[in-house]
Amino acid sequence: MNALNLFIEILMMKSRIKLAIGDDDDIYRKVFCSYIKAHKDIELIIEVANGKEMLDALQQSQKPDIILLDVEMPLMDGRETLDYLCEKHPDIKVLMLTVHNDDELFNYLMGKGATGFIPKEIGFALLIEAIYAVKAIGHYFANVDLKSILAAKKFSIPNATCLTSFTKREIEIIKLISQGKSNKEISDKLFISLRTVEGHKANMLKKAGVRNASELTAFAAKNNL
Repeated sequence: MNALNLFIEILMMKSRIKLAIGDDDDIYRKVFCSYIKAHKDIELIIEVANGKEMLDALQQSQKPDIILLDVEMPLMDGRETLDYLCEKHPDIKVLMLTVHNDDELFNYLMGKGATGFIPKEIGFALLIEAIYAVKAIGHYFANVDLKSILAAKKFSIPNATCLTSFTKREIEIIKLISQGKSNKEISDKLFISLRTVEGHKANMLKKAGVRNASELTAFAAKNNL
């Protein structure tokens, strides 16, 4: 391997998405793990069958960027594991996998802090898309409308001062975030620097009193921004 190829390989290793999966369905998990090998920019670092094994693995392994977590598992299910992860590892994004696509479960998981809710029926191709989306913009919702997100997050209506403090540019950016655009895509579309987009986003999160892009999206929808 020449110096240039080695340099490129090092850059790829640094930018890889570190992924973990917890699912007691051995066939689903093994097939997914085999499928993921074709994606060189995703590194599967943890593969376990329940929440307890996931927490044990986190003590021994490097920390993942994203965890795929099945809701129904023995010993320690996805709900309990999500509670622990959101408290102890709030920087890890958690995508919940489930065969049950109902509003009550969605509301519970989003309220607890999950960054995505994915019915297993969507297939591996869309699951990979979800992983990329969470890495880029912080959230992903499959077959879920904004009304459900709003209900789950339980947003209160902010005062008029907060709403009128958003600039025209910030509202443009909010609309693009709500369409699932990444910071880079917003930068390209509005002809502004990536750093400017990130600065606007930080200001908007502060003004809205929310923590991330998914909450900002819900805030925008509720307040007709």
